[in-house]
Amino acid sequence: TMASLQQEGFPEDRLHWIRSGIRTPSPHLLPTKEEARSALAKANADLRVPCEEPVVTYVGRLEPKLGLENLIIAWRQVALSFPGAKLWLIGDGTLRTRLYRIIRDYDLLGRVLMPGVFDDLQDVIVASSILVLPVSNGNHDHVIMEAMAHRLPVLVAHSRSSDNLVQADMTGRTMPNNEPAVISQAIITALADMASGHQLADNAFQHLQKNRSLRETALRHQDLFQEIIRTSKRLVP
Repeated sequence: TMASLQQEGFPEDRLHWIRSGIRTPSPHLLPTKEEARSALAKANADLRVPCEEPVVTYVGRLEPKLGLENLIIAWRQVALSFPGAKLWLIGDGTLRTRLYRIIRDYDLLGRVLMPGVFDDLQDVIVASSILVLPVSNGNHDHVIMEAMAHRLPVLVAHSRSSDNLVQADMTGRTMPNNEPAVISQAIITALADMASGHQLADNAFQHLQKNRSLRETALRHQDLFQEIIRTSKRLVP
């Protein structure tokens, strides 16, 4: 981060932070939700979900301190309100065995699934109803941008690291913390009002195109290189 580099002694006027950009796919080139779910079901029968039922998806490492235990516990309450809903935990990590035990102990087998890692997330994102991140850090920025690029509603725990992407009630929904009761209520609210979620997702897509597109990132690099060239010319005797 910029702060870390400054602590290492790099002069502030020599540091330039250009955020990563992302390609926004053309909507007419994307599969429909039904097509995406059908493709996933062919690859893994456990992922078969009727198109009318909601799917809430986490994408990231299955590691401690990411709120995943609380997310699974919260799903008990979500399942009471939405019996056909599924929670997909996409990824792998050291917590996988422990998470499976929690899923089993809370009688959530078949409702919470851990299908592993996907090389291409497009079908997963298109098939999902909401992306949820019970803990959001800088490592999740790319996943958030992928969701926004595909107009998938986003629900994340409030974090300074994601504020530039997920602005509460503007480009997504946020939770004050990752306690199970807070997570379950936030998910239930989001699933009960998907119309508002889709509007926020449209706002997020526009925000992404304006601020985090590949074109915008390339232009910022170009401006920086031109400034470096101008400065270098002034320094040459």
